[in-house]
Amino acid sequence: MLASYRDLEGDFDPSEFEKGFVELQSSNLNIVAHHRLFTLVGTHEYWSVYQSAMAFFTSANAVLVKQIPDAIKIKLTTTRIEHAHTEVVEEGFKEAKLQQEKSQRYVQLIAELQVLSAALESERFRFAELKSFRNKAEVKASIDRLKSLFAEDLSKYATDAQPDNALDLAQEAAQGR
Repeated sequence: MLASYRDLEGDFDPSEFEKGFVELQSSNLNIVAHHRLFTLVGTHEYWSVYQSAMAFFTSANAVLVKQIPDAIKIKLTTTRIEHAHTEVVEEGFKEAKLQQEKSQRYVQLIAELQVLSAALESERFRFAELKSFRNKAEVKASIDRLKSLFAEDLSKYATDAQPDNALDLAQEAAQGR
């Protein structure tokens, strides 16, 4: 909304205020699922990359559903954009393609989660044995790949606060201690 107001100035449509800002849906954060994943693998890297992916997709979505259409609207309804119709269209397609290309890097997060899923399904674990899951070779390799592929993203997050006793605390709570 602020970008529209900035770009449109006097041509800003006050009815935009009725829409308001996008409301955050906490259920989209999947906090419980990420806590369970942390309990299994003993690291927050998956959560951090997930946050980075969600931030990217939210931003990319805003470009595609708001900024590009707003540019077209400005072109059609004002004289603020002096570029030719074809230039506006080409720039819109170029930006959409760029966002799509940038999104491809997050496919690897899904692949690594699938690796963890396959590793978990490969053998039966009792609740008390779940802590050993993080020591499986494929789990450690997945974490290493994630750290390598998303090193820049992970450098923005404090992922070193990883209590090793999270599973122990969960087990004690389940046993009523």
